[in-house]
Amino acid sequence: MKIAALDDSALKLDEADVEAGARFYLPCSMCHGPSLRSPGAPAPDLRESQIALREEDLWAVVHDGALRSRGMPQYQDLTYNFTFPTKKAG
Repeated sequence: MKIAALDDSALKLDEADVEAGARFYLPCSMCHGPSLRSPGAPAPDLRESQIALREEDLWAVVHDGALRSRGMPQYQDLTYNFTFPTKKAG
């Protein structure tokens, strides 16, 4: 299997953001596989997802339920501060 991993050189990761995101990892890994690599898992490999590279798109899918019709669970109880610590309120 060939994986076409995506990258965005403009994306800068802050260690505190990465640590905060790790708390949300377990629910994702249940469908997207260990390390969010999904060979054999029921959900897509997030390394190949443009959605995972754009904060607003990921929020629309995870929180707002944009892909519920395709089987992606909606997590309305999340807040931006928990999932995306760098998002500015307002």
